[in-house]
Amino acid sequence: MLKEHELGRSYIKQMSDSLSKAKPDAHFLEAAEKYIALLRSHIEKENNILFPMGASRLSAEQLDILFEKFEKFEATAIGTGRHEELHQILHDLENKFF
Repeated sequence: MLKEHELGRSYIKQMSDSLSKAKPDAHFLEAAEKYIALLRSHIEKENNILFPMGASRLSAEQLDILFEKFEKFEATAIGTGRHEELHQILHDLENKFF
Protein backbone atom coordinates (compact mmCIF):
# COMPACT_ATOMS: atom_id res chain seq x y z
CA MET A 1 0.00 0.00 0.00
CA LEU A 2 2.85 2.41 0.76
CA LYS A 3 4.41 1.72 -2.64
CA GLU A 4 1.08 2.72 -4.19
CA HIS A 5 1.35 6.10 -2.44
CA GLU A 6 4.81 6.58 -3.96
CA LEU A 7 3.54 5.56 -7.39
CA GLY A 8 0.61 7.95 -7.08
CA ARG A 9 2.95 10.83 -6.25
CA SER A 10 5.02 10.01 -9.34
CA TYR A 11 1.89 10.18 -11.51
CA ILE A 12 0.99 13.54 -9.98
CA LYS A 13 4.50 14.81 -10.72
CA GLN A 14 4.22 13.64 -14.32
CA MET A 15 0.91 15.47 -14.69
CA SER A 16 2.33 18.59 -13.07
CA ASP A 17 5.41 18.52 -15.29
CA SER A 18 3.21 18.17 -18.35
CA LEU A 19 1.04 21.12 -17.29
CA SER A 20 4.10 23.32 -16.82
CA LYS A 21 4.75 23.15 -20.56
CA ALA A 22 3.20 25.66 -22.94
CA LYS A 23 0.81 22.95 -24.10
CA PRO A 24 0.18 19.79 -22.05
CA ASP A 25 1.09 16.65 -23.96
CA ALA A 26 -0.01 13.04 -24.08
CA HIS A 27 2.08 12.32 -20.98
CA PHE A 28 -0.51 14.14 -18.90
CA LEU A 29 -3.34 11.93 -20.13
CA GLU A 30 -1.28 8.77 -19.72
CA ALA A 31 -0.30 9.65 -16.15
CA ALA A 32 -3.87 10.74 -15.32
CA GLU A 33 -5.32 7.45 -16.56
CA LYS A 34 -2.78 5.46 -14.56
CA TYR A 35 -3.47 7.59 -11.48
CA ILE A 36 -7.23 7.05 -11.80
CA ALA A 37 -6.76 3.27 -12.04
CA LEU A 38 -4.35 3.29 -9.10
CA LEU A 39 -6.71 5.33 -6.91
CA ARG A 40 -9.69 3.12 -7.68
CA SER A 41 -7.74 -0.02 -6.82
CA HIS A 42 -6.15 1.53 -3.73
CA ILE A 43 -9.43 2.86 -2.34
CA GLU A 44 -11.09 -0.50 -2.93
CA LYS A 45 -8.35 -2.20 -0.88
CA GLU A 46 -8.73 0.36 1.89
CA ASN A 47 -12.51 0.07 1.99
CA ASN A 48 -12.73 -3.72 1.72
CA ILE A 49 -9.60 -4.92 3.52
CA LEU A 50 -7.69 -2.33 5.53
CA PHE A 51 -10.53 -0.39 7.19
CA PRO A 52 -12.58 -3.48 8.13
CA MET A 53 -9.42 -5.06 9.54
CA GLY A 54 -8.77 -1.99 11.68
CA ALA A 55 -12.40 -1.67 12.74
CA SER A 56 -12.51 -5.31 13.84
CA ARG A 57 -9.74 -4.60 16.33
CA LEU A 58 -11.49 -1.63 17.97
CA SER A 59 -14.34 -1.66 20.45
CA ALA A 60 -17.62 0.12 19.73
CA GLU A 61 -16.57 2.85 22.15
CA GLN A 62 -13.21 3.29 20.42
CA LEU A 63 -14.95 3.48 17.03
CA ASP A 64 -17.31 6.17 18.35
CA ILE A 65 -14.38 8.21 19.68
CA LEU A 66 -12.52 7.81 16.39
CA PHE A 67 -15.58 8.93 14.42
CA GLU A 68 -15.99 12.00 16.63
CA LYS A 69 -12.31 12.90 16.17
CA PHE A 70 -12.58 12.55 12.39
CA GLU A 71 -15.66 14.80 12.39
CA LYS A 72 -13.86 17.41 14.50
CA PHE A 73 -10.75 17.26 12.33
CA GLU A 74 -12.77 17.62 9.16
CA ALA A 75 -14.61 20.63 10.54
CA THR A 76 -11.43 22.38 11.62
CA ALA A 77 -9.15 21.32 8.75
CA ILE A 78 -11.38 21.87 5.72
CA GLY A 79 -14.58 23.31 7.12
CA THR A 80 -18.04 21.94 7.71
CA GLY A 81 -19.70 20.85 4.48
CA ARG A 82 -16.52 21.14 2.39
CA HIS A 83 -16.19 17.35 2.07
CA GLU A 84 -19.61 17.20 0.42
CA GLU A 85 -18.72 20.14 -1.85
CA LEU A 86 -15.58 18.33 -3.01
CA HIS A 87 -17.60 15.20 -3.74
CA GLN A 88 -20.01 17.28 -5.83
CA ILE A 89 -17.11 18.79 -7.80
CA LEU A 90 -15.80 15.28 -8.40
CA HIS A 91 -19.19 14.08 -9.69
CA ASP A 92 -19.54 17.17 -11.89
CA LEU A 93 -16.11 16.56 -13.44
CA GLU A 94 -16.88 12.89 -13.92
CA ASN A 95 -20.12 13.74 -15.72
CA LYS A 96 -18.38 16.31 -17.88
CA PHE A 97 -15.37 14.27 -18.92
CA PHE A 98 -16.42 10.62 -18.71
